[in-house]
Amino acid sequence: MVVHHLLVKIAFVLLPIAYARSECGTDVVKYLDCVDEKYTSTLGSKIQDSLKEAHQIINRCFAASSCQAPPLPKKRSGHARGRNKRSPLVEPVKDGVLNDEYFPGANGKVFTEQMGICLQKKSGEGKIVLQCLRKKLPGFEYPKSGLILLATDYVNGGTDGSSQQNMVYAGMAELSKQYLDISTTCTAEKASSVRNCIAEAFGKKQSESLEKIMQTGYMKTFWCKISSECLAKSNAECAESIKHLGSYTCECLRTEKRTIMDKIAKDYEECTGLKPNISALDNELNHEISSACFSYEKSLKICS
Repeated sequence: MVVHHLLVKIAFVLLPIAYARSECGTDVVKYLDCVDEKYTSTLGSKIQDSLKEAHQIINRCFAASSCQAPPLPKKRSGHARGRNKRSPLVEPVKDGVLNDEYFPGANGKVFTEQMGICLQKKSGEGKIVLQCLRKKLPGFEYPKSGLILLATDYVNGGTDGSSQQNMVYAGMAELSKQYLDISTTCTAEKASSVRNCIAEAFGKKQSESLEKIMQTGYMKTFWCKISSECLAKSNAECAESIKHLGSYTCECLRTEKRTIMDKIAKDYEECTGLKPNISALDNELNHEISSACFSYEKSLKICS
């Protein structure tokens, strides 16, 4: 009888832990979807309008020079984490050409649209990270946005709808310029005209000052409010799992780095026909992982 009571007590103590292991993956996804939906409902309509307007501008500029417009994102699909310092790294593609330092023997081989499409289709690094996360969070899936976005991704996004719009304009303009580097329908002269057209049009749209964009106080308050509201909807046993999702992701990126690197190297070779410089790829991946982990660490402290 004593043994029976002891087992019951142990089971009662372990129940929250067992629950967290078996159910928190689902709760984490619900939390991610919740904060993203609240954020989007507040600022997303302006972003969507900006995307539509950006499409019209880009299509008009390309058509004016008889060039085929690039395929561009038609809806908000998440926030892009920018790289602040790329200079120490070797660029895989430079001025539309495969970089010899990254791809030995490239000899000026052009990075084509077909190569880009091939790499997009093969992208399987996300599956590697997902499988790793499921070891800690059974049932975890990527949220509706397709990205694991944490506090810094939202807070650093800007202070209001206007700054968000400016970021959309800048991002779409950059995508267009990158497309011109590999376009087969635009001569150098035409491409120059398109660039000037886009720069002039988006320059007028980006009216907000850098100072206003950098003011993050409002966004911190806004983020912490919606995060708290969404956390309140989750099971209490899952609060720690939600809080530490970033550290789990960081750990997976580090432990699975070799597998991810092998996958990327294989994809590069199959899509470009050239083997990448493993040292350059390793440096690139180390930089990306360090940036991601630093962002996750900052996210933990934003509302504290």
